[in-house]
Amino acid sequence: MDELSAILEKNVLTVSGKKPEAGNEDMIHRGIANRSFQSQFTIGDSVQIKDADLTDGLLTINMDIVIPEEDKPRTININGTS
Repeated sequence: MDELSAILEKNVLTVSGKKPEAGNEDMIHRGIANRSFQSQFTIGDSVQIKDADLTDGLLTINMDIVIPEEDKPRTININGTS
């Protein structure tokens, strides 16, 4: 859809939409006010965006948390005397 965009730059996800052009009278219900918008979200370093889907007017952005091996918790063996 040309009216909606999602851009990830330096851990900031920007979702924006522009006002649709006039003359689209065949629409029964618009749902969102007839104006442009922009929302920004800060995304963590370990989050990767997989894809986005627009279904029935609902934007879904799928993300995965990817933790590098060196940041994962590890078990430390404790040797003791009995």
